[in-house]
Amino acid sequence: MISVYPAGILHPGGDLFNFVPGVGVSMRVIAKFLATVLFVFLTVPASAAVMTFKDLPFLNPFLTEYRENGITMTGDGDLGHFGLSGTAHLDDSGTSFAQFLTFTTGRRFNAVQFDIFPLGTDFCADGGSGACNDPYDNVSVQGFRGGAVVAEDIFFGGENLNTYVFGADYSNLDQLVIGALLPNAALGGFCIDAPCGHFSIDNVELSAVPLPAALPLFSAALGLLGFLGWRRRRTGGAIA
Repeated sequence: MISVYPAGILHPGGDLFNFVPGVGVSMRVIAKFLATVLFVFLTVPASAAVMTFKDLPFLNPFLTEYRENGITMTGDGDLGHFGLSGTAHLDDSGTSFAQFLTFTTGRRFNAVQFDIFPLGTDFCADGGSGACNDPYDNVSVQGFRGGAVVAEDIFFGGENLNTYVFGADYSNLDQLVIGALLPNAALGGFCIDAPCGHFSIDNVELSAVPLPAALPLFSAALGLLGFLGWRRRRTGGAIA
């Protein structure tokens, strides 16, 4: 049974403290409350957003950024699709299309996956097929945190539609950059046209852990716990 005492007075037994007039607060009750709120905080699922480029026009020299579902895309060149509506196009050279596209959300996020639509290459590798459509590592993905690269991968975009799934390193990012690369000079060979490699992307999926509704309650409970600890030291009493 909880007895009611004036605010700021310890229960004679030392196990209750009234921080609100007429209400007894048990430290054990507060501890249980904190544990419950912390559980909610840690188990709230991450919210995901997908950029589908559904409203991205054909090459537009006046479009400096594109926004969709809480994601913002910018580029080092013009933004747009290239004959395939609902995608974003990248060229490694030779056109005004962006070579690198940067994705942000205004807060930290985890990169999940994106789709790649390969459009071939114009690369003639030394000792290659002679058809000048040889594969090379033409796609780069970089994850940035605090202005520094924390994750990076370079790979061949394939010959058919495929999905690239990001690893655990692409977590807690500020920016994600997807780029179209020219062949590494160490490969030898040459390009017969520009762009040498190009592709389109779709369904860029990013996830961010939202601020749980329980977080303010958790913070308030922590503050109360600290206050009660201070009160205990000040009064020399025991608060259960």
